[in-house]
Amino acid sequence: MKIRLLALTVITILAICIAPGCASPSPTTSSSMAISNFAVNPADITSGQSTTLSWTVTGATTVTIDQGVGPVAPSGTKTVSPLATTPYTLTASDGTNSSKATVNVTVKPGSGSSDGQAAPGGATAGASLPNSPVINTFTANPAIIDIGGRSTLQWNISGASSVSINPVIGAVDPIGTIPVTPTTSTAYTLTATNASGSSTGTVRVMVPTDNSTLPPIIWGFSAQPPVITENETTNMSWSVYKANTITVSPDIGYSSSGENLTYQRTAIGNTRVSPDDNQTYTLTATNWYGTTTATLDVTIWRTVTMPVQGRPIWVENMSVLAASVMPMATWFSIEPDTIIQGNTSTINWKTNHATRVLLNGQLVPAEGSKVISPSAGRADSMSTTYTLSVYNTYGSYSVSKTFNVLNYKPEWFTPLVSN
Repeated sequence: MKIRLLALTVITILAICIAPGCASPSPTTSSSMAISNFAVNPADITSGQSTTLSWTVTGATTVTIDQGVGPVAPSGTKTVSPLATTPYTLTASDGTNSSKATVNVTVKPGSGSSDGQAAPGGATAGASLPNSPVINTFTANPAIIDIGGRSTLQWNISGASSVSINPVIGAVDPIGTIPVTPTTSTAYTLTATNASGSSTGTVRVMVPTDNSTLPPIIWGFSAQPPVITENETTNMSWSVYKANTITVSPDIGYSSSGENLTYQRTAIGNTRVSPDDNQTYTLTATNWYGTTTATLDVTIWRTVTMPVQGRPIWVENMSVLAASVMPMATWFSIEPDTIIQGNTSTINWKTNHATRVLLNGQLVPAEGSKVISPSAGRADSMSTTYTLSVYNTYGSYSVSKTFNVLNYKPEWFTPLVSN
């Protein structure tokens, strides 16, 4: 009888540990913990809809679900509304062993909405019929070149039977790139046509005058990711046009001295930084005609203390890494940071653990991009701050970037020509 009982116990342990999502026990310990069920219904939803997670766990002292759900009871259900395709991982632990199981929620795009800032591909597009071609992107990089320099036009068009770019270029494929070397400031107009109508977009490649008084332009200054945990590093990068000197403060061990920047076309650099605490960095670019600055924030997350679900905070709580439960932006960029009036830029973002994401107050998916092309108005330039805010049940986090639109000034650039 004792031998049979021992055999039955071994068989029971093996049966538990081949169940889906169960972690194998160590050779010296056995565990009755098991994830009996972890499911989602429905698994496919449209953006804006909800779905339900359900689970049953036995023998565990703690059970948590990521993506902002957090600690949960050993069995239960939870309604979630992800804005993009999201994996949910349940982790069960008995203090010695742990098991994981993952389900995926597939989110299909819903009907989009516009904030009035830009039509796809630029703000210069006129009214078009519902089935007319879509200009997904139309950009010039760089947007400012010296005489003899080269810029690259890039475009991506959907639903067009014919596409052309003028002046000079003519018919092109719906997706492509082409180098241009204008000797004077030039506005390039893309026209995409099909049986329902046409769509147009314009980008400008500007050429400075021989005696231009243009101050430095900071095309980009970013740290990716903008949020890191203690002792991690983030990649800081910058791209600056027409600078004599470039400095970053607080000191990151970089100096432009010795690089012979003397009014060179574009200075590009990058380095990894690991601040001890939350830090705001300032990049300063100077030339004979002025000084331009840009700032970025790097946030350090450590641990947070939170109550175990279903128990008062004074009875029991736990300390966890903030990055494991708090909503965070793992990527937030505006490329380029500065544009010539009439051109476009693209905001890109990625988030983690977020159940709600807002871009300047507008609901957006957890990961995505947005084409922008605001006008500079009457001033020489205009600055706009874009803020990405992320939320879940444990808190919120916001990161901001300043975006600049540079207006046309006759003393800066050669006369603008078009078709």
